[in-house]
This record gives sequence, C-alpha cells and structure tokens, in this order.
Amino acid sequence: MHAISPYMISVVDGSGVMQDLWNINGKSFFDYLKNIYYPSIKGVQKITQNPTSVDFGKNFIFKDLYQGTANSIAGVYQTGLYGFDSEIFDTVKNKVAYNRGNHQSDMRPFHFSFYVPKNGKVANQLRGYLLLYRINNSGIRGIVMPDLIMSFSKAFPGLSLRVDKVIPTAVVSSLAKAATIKKIRIIQRTLPADYSKPKRNTSFDDINWFLNAIGNKVSANSIFTIPGATVEKVKVEIAKGKKKRTVDVGNLDKISSVIEIDKPLIGSHGHIDAQFWLDEADSLADDLFFENNVVIPAWQSLV
Repeated sequence: MHAISPYMISVVDGSGVMQDLWNINGKSFFDYLKNIYYPSIKGVQKITQNPTSVDFGKNFIFKDLYQGTANSIAGVYQTGLYGFDSEIFDTVKNKVAYNRGNHQSDMRPFHFSFYVPKNGKVANQLRGYLLLYRINNSGIRGIVMPDLIMSFSKAFPGLSLRVDKVIPTAVVSSLAKAATIKKIRIIQRTLPADYSKPKRNTSFDDINWFLNAIGNKVSANSIFTIPGATVEKVKVEIAKGKKKRTVDVGNLDKISSVIEIDKPLIGSHGHIDAQFWLDEADSLADDLFFENNVVIPAWQSLV
C-alpha cells in the first residue's frame, strides 16, 4: 500500500503561543529549511537508532530538494535498517547474489512536502502541513523529524517546532467538504460463526449521519458494531472528480491518518514514481487547506 500521512506543523514559544511561520524572528520557516537545515545535512548519514537485541538499527540520509514554489518545499530522504546479516537472492538467476553484512543498510526513498500558504493574514500563517510518503507499515516521521526538531530549537532558542499527528476523522471532515463520500468499508477479519454478512458493495444513500458523527469526534468503532465481534477497521472512500482517496478512520491502534494512494504509478526501479507522488501530495494539500478557507497558492512540486 502506497500512502500519504499528513501532519500539522507549527512553531510555539515557551508559553505555547504560535508564531507566524513567515516571520520567525525575522526569518521564514522556509528560509530556515532551504538555506540552513537541508544544506547542512545533505548527503550526511544520520543514525537514529543503534541495533539492539530487540530491534534493528535505523539511519537516514537527506538526498535532495525538488523544485517547489514560494509556498511549498518538497524533497526526498533515504532510510533503511541495519544490524543483521542476510543473503541477497537473485530471483532471475535463482541463486544468492550477495551476502549483506550487519553494518550495511538497505536505503529506500521516502518523499516529503511542506506547505505553508502566505497571504498576508497572520492567522492563516500559524499552521502548515507536512505530507510524508508511506509504504505498507513503513514511514519516516519518527526517523527524520526528531533531528529537524532538535536543530530548529538550536537555531531559534526559546522556540519549538511541533509536528503533530492529524487524526483520521479530521481528515475525512476536511476532504468531504471538497468531495463526495462514495463508500464506507467495514473491515473485520474474524466474525462470529452465526454472523450473516451483508451483500457485497452494500452502501448508504444518506451519509450525513456519518459526517455529523465525525464532526462530533465520535469514534468510528462506536458507530459501527458487529454483534459478538470488534470492528478492526473502517475505511472511507472519498471521490473528487476522477481522483479517489481512502482514509482509515476506525483502526483503534492507528492514531495518525494514512491516506491510501489510488492506482499508484510505479517506476522501472520498483519504487513509486516521484513526480506522481508529488502531484498527489500537492492535490491533497489543496483539499486540506480548503476546510480553513485559506487562499490556496498555485503550488507545484517538480522533480
């Protein structure tokens, strides 16, 4: 599963007062990222976790920034795991091609995009969005963001950069204002023996009750019940024109939202196409800011 995880970014002082992201002690947040932070770490390996008896080691390298706009920044990290030996098997030649040592890390690309509209209204410039690429159960927030947060605090004493999770129900409420909910999927892997399953593609003609429940921050697992079982996941499929997004709103173990990418374009290298992901992120940022009635710039990230 290829997906995007959205996070809210803000800068606060010691009293928790949010700062204008375009005027942090006379410098913008993007100035700091473009001219200070990312140039200082480009190509430098950073180990975020040493291998232990219960977990692998983790490292990352910031590779490069893509071409963004005045209101957006996008780029790519590489992250991997190390601390174990393994055989690299050639599936074509049907034999071991290489023996990887425990000091070697398998580095995979993970894209990211920051968005902070600038429109002259300070109230609209207190928050921005960070969108991170995610594949299956692998993401990079816990790997790369602690370093950025620590570096920011050193550059701006007395201020803190916050990267907060966006709960799934908030994402659905936001996206639904600019699109249409097409389907609600209830997922349960283990059902009671006497449970009679509904017909495939069973749907609701009226979904306002669901939107109202989300608006009131009612857990999706409290809305949908299956006698004798626990609902594991509730996924909401949202359509806007030809674009479809799926948001998991009912996994009790998942706090942050993961928005699945419909029909991802995979490059010849086997990874998601970078430009395709950037286009998806730009489009999602439009919809997330739409809820706050913020004038959305014409941002476009290019590889």
